[in-house]
Amino acid sequence: MKNIACNLIYNNGGEDVFVGFEKRCDIKNIIYNVEKGKGRWCSQPACSCKKYYDKGFKGNVEEYPCNESALFKYWTWTPGSEFKTDKPFKILFTGKGKFAILTTCFPNTTEAERKIVGFIKIKDIIDDHHALISNGGVYMVFELSLSHQVLVYFDSKALRNPPHAHSANR
Repeated sequence: MKNIACNLIYNNGGEDVFVGFEKRCDIKNIIYNVEKGKGRWCSQPACSCKKYYDKGFKGNVEEYPCNESALFKYWTWTPGSEFKTDKPFKILFTGKGKFAILTTCFPNTTEAERKIVGFIKIKDIIDDHHALISNGGVYMVFELSLSHQVLVYFDSKALRNPPHAHSANR
């Protein structure tokens, strides 16, 4: 078993000196994520942020509309599902006691500029390898401040590739 990298869509909800990932994005980031492309949950018709965007930012939007919006609130993560089939992606090659390295690309940056924004020590992998949980932010869990980001290079399909893709030292 290995430590893994988790590719996150940037979420600035609740951002201050630390990165967001704790509520719904602000309108500027919703626009960026919805318009970025169809490979993001944010641009899918079922996403409440996309619905909010389509209604001209009028009406209601969920406070925690996606995996990323609750990451640093509940300290759980899933790699999502295929949009067309709703088949969940599985978390492979890791397990209890290993680390999930949380990475993201900030707006208007490239995949080559992906940064580490936090770490989770994995307590368990549940739901048939579709979700990982930590010890609720108490045991060896932290997020990095915006001024202390680390530049690393990651494969953009780290969770779907063979084990060697999970290493930051490639």
